[in-house]
Amino acid sequence: MSVLRWDKPGKVTAGRAPPGVYIPDMPDARSFRARKVGGRDPRIEIRVTVGSQVLIMVRPETVRISMNGPAELDTQNWMRLIQAVWEAKDILWEDQKA
Repeated sequence: MSVLRWDKPGKVTAGRAPPGVYIPDMPDARSFRARKVGGRDPRIEIRVTVGSQVLIMVRPETVRISMNGPAELDTQNWMRLIQAVWEAKDILWEDQKA
């Protein structure tokens, strides 16, 4: 069973925040939202909120994680995060084969 969600979240206004600010869809804040980015730097970007907003950029050979504060993960969410990264890596590796 996949933990990645590929549906695009609806538009949400950020009030007085600058354009492009990420605002999580609160009912699904703990879901792992994924977006595939192609081109010269193929990667999958995964976003999740776990105490802070976390962005995981998965490339075929590396994983980069950035967040806007401390994140707290219980064992179940930690295992889901690992599964999300491996699912993204599998997709990228399959794309490289094609």
